[in-house]
Amino acid sequence: MKSPCWCRLKCFEAFTEEERSNLFKKIWALGDRNKQWEYMIKYTKKQPKKRQTTEVTLHNRQFTFFYFLPFGDNQAKKVCQTMFLNTIAVGERMEKYDLSTSVDIDKRGRYDHKKTKITEDVTKSICDHVKAFASVESHYIRKRSHKLYLEQGLSFSRMYKLYCEWFDPNVYAAKAQTLRQYRDVVNFNFNLGFYKPKKDCCDVCHTFQNNPFPNEQEKTEFMLHQKRKKTARNLKNKDKEDATLNSNILAATFDFQKVLPSPHGEVSILYYKRKLSTYNFTVFNMGTKDATCYMWHEGIANRGANEVASCLYDFIKEHKRKGITEFRFWSDNCSGQNRNRIVFFLYLLAAKEFDVTIIHRFLEKGHTQNEGDSVHSVIERASERRLIYVPDEWYCLVRWAKSSGNSYVVQEMETKIFFDFKSLIANKNWVKSVSNEKVRWTAIREVRVAANVYDRIEFRYDLDAESQTIVVLRTNTRNKQRLVSNFDLKPAYNGPLSIQNVKYKDLVSLCEAGIIPVRYHIFF
Repeated sequence: MKSPCWCRLKCFEAFTEEERSNLFKKIWALGDRNKQWEYMIKYTKKQPKKRQTTEVTLHNRQFTFFYFLPFGDNQAKKVCQTMFLNTIAVGERMEKYDLSTSVDIDKRGRYDHKKTKITEDVTKSICDHVKAFASVESHYIRKRSHKLYLEQGLSFSRMYKLYCEWFDPNVYAAKAQTLRQYRDVVNFNFNLGFYKPKKDCCDVCHTFQNNPFPNEQEKTEFMLHQKRKKTARNLKNKDKEDATLNSNILAATFDFQKVLPSPHGEVSILYYKRKLSTYNFTVFNMGTKDATCYMWHEGIANRGANEVASCLYDFIKEHKRKGITEFRFWSDNCSGQNRNRIVFFLYLLAAKEFDVTIIHRFLEKGHTQNEGDSVHSVIERASERRLIYVPDEWYCLVRWAKSSGNSYVVQEMETKIFFDFKSLIANKNWVKSVSNEKVRWTAIREVRVAANVYDRIEFRYDLDAESQTIVVLRTNTRNKQRLVSNFDLKPAYNGPLSIQNVKYKDLVSLCEAGIIPVRYHIFF
């Protein structure tokens, strides 16, 4: 809506800004161009002019237009042209066109002279064909998105060829004649993409959905599963909000990306050769949306609990320098990497050394997608159709993979900075809680270590259940005194690791065949 007029009729005094705004909203709320045209014609009158001053009238106007705006109950008040056009926000050219023509259906976008039309029968056949494919929800996007993905090897071209083979003229009356028709129908009726999801869909949800007659126990278990999923998501969102509002709190997710092979590229021979594995352990700060990627290859270290603990140790140490006093971590339930005594003992050591509180919560099994997955998605897109020969090129690619915002921080790990936390967990109490109950470590959903009480771990079996406590270091024991005093972390490895002999031979053969350029031969 534009400003009112300032004419001699003083139309601006007849209507307040609120009344004009209501008229503007009313006409544009109609949502149909034909109804809007009818509205303008209803409040516009076209009359022959009252007098003729010259005999030659070829170029003179023959009519006078009068404009009105609705006022009160079924009343209209005369206004000037400027007031009328500015209130309903149309131009003079549009208004003259509306008055000079009869109200007809708006034909914009309704071109109906196509030689081949997409009929309802064609649409139905295409939709039925697309529904025949198995689609999987992506784990790289947030839960509010409903985009579904087909297998990575599919494309519109491939699907159209399959459609031509699948089409049965005895079932459908009409068939799509071109790839363009097929693609247009799919894009209009479906929200589909082509990508291989990071993880499979939830087994519990999938089993329940495929069970036509679940019993009461199965219904109850499914409801509890859904409740745990929602509780974890809500609590994670709260942690993210707290970290945004409080600079002393850091909320983060962490996970390994799938193995990054070297060499990597769309060269046919590479599909038949064993390649060197590069690992990317990503810690994503949900408050600042910054990501730290701890990267190394299999000749430097493995990817187990010691490696996870070493990366988290470095992450906590680095952010303690920035003033963080409380860490809230989220991860999946992998016992070999995340949910184990090695990582939990790291929290005890870090709480004591850096005087911080550490909370680690676990997402519901089958629903472990999180904000950090976006980092891995960006890296995979950046590596498409790229030739990468050595891990250093992976490190460089990750640094520059993000096109907007802060770049990903890449921490190139060395063998000497992976520490042996596993050797420190011996001779500790990992069995009985303070209530003399056996601790089920694989069922734990949350662990908490306080800054001032670093000899014990609080834990929960459910995120909304009461916490329990286990004293890992018994009072007056040598182990507790060792933790209280300064400690030295020993390296997890004595030196670089060797790779499998068959893998080494494959890499050498790629060098000899010239697939790997000469400048990289010294690395392999």
